[in-house]
Formats: sequence, C-alpha cells, structure tokens
Amino acid sequence: METISTSQTPNEDLSLFDLVGGDQAIHSLVGALYFYMLNDDRIARFFDGIEVPVLLRHQKEFLKFLFGGEDGYSGRSMREAHRSLVEKQGLSDCHFDALVETAANVLRDLGYSNALVLMAITRIERLRNDVLGRED
Repeated sequence: METISTSQTPNEDLSLFDLVGGDQAIHSLVGALYFYMLNDDRIARFFDGIEVPVLLRHQKEFLKFLFGGEDGYSGRSMREAHRSLVEKQGLSDCHFDALVETAANVLRDLGYSNALVLMAITRIERLRNDVLGRED
C-alpha cells in the first residue's frame, strides 16, 4: 500500500479516500481498526454477539463513503445503528474517545502522515453527536 509520508502535504484536490489509498487501504484500515477495538477493554464489550464479518463489510462501505470514495451510503444512520448501545449499554463520549484514539493510532501505525490522520479524525469526529444520539 502506498501511503503519504509525514513530509508530504495531502493534495486538497483528492478525496480522503484517494489519499489513504482507495479500496485496498480501506480494507486494511478497517481490519486493523477492529482488531484493536475488539482487544480494547474500554470498548470490546460493545461488539459482543455481533457478527464481525458483517460488521466489517458495513464498516468498509461506510468508511469509503465517509472518506469521499462513494456518493451514497445505504446503511442505517449512525444514530439508528448505535441507539441500543447508547440506551442499553451506556455508550458515551469516553467510548467514542477510545475509538478516535484507536483510529488515529492505527492510521499512524499504517504509516500515514499526521496531516492525513487529522483529516480522517476530523471526519470521524463529525459523527460523535449522531452516534451518541445527541442533537447538534
């Protein structure tokens, strides 16, 4: 996978999806992200009983959309998809923070620049209120 070095500045004409390396990079990113999240005591319990292969497929589709690689996403809204986790399992800011931290670390571990990590985390942060069922 070709990545942007820390000395390069991302080209603003390219989507984040293109900058991370396209479909193959999203596949690697999601695989690494869920490996770390499933082994993180702060958030692993939220994945109990979930069919991980199905989750990975949905997450790849969603990240592709979130990062600008596709015009539409046909899955459930973030609010709807996480409602029961918020209401029944107490999903909160501390858990979302763990996700953001993990995503940043995975991107860095995969060799992406700090600028690209910031771009990705900014996109993910935009989802916080929807995931946690709050109004903007």
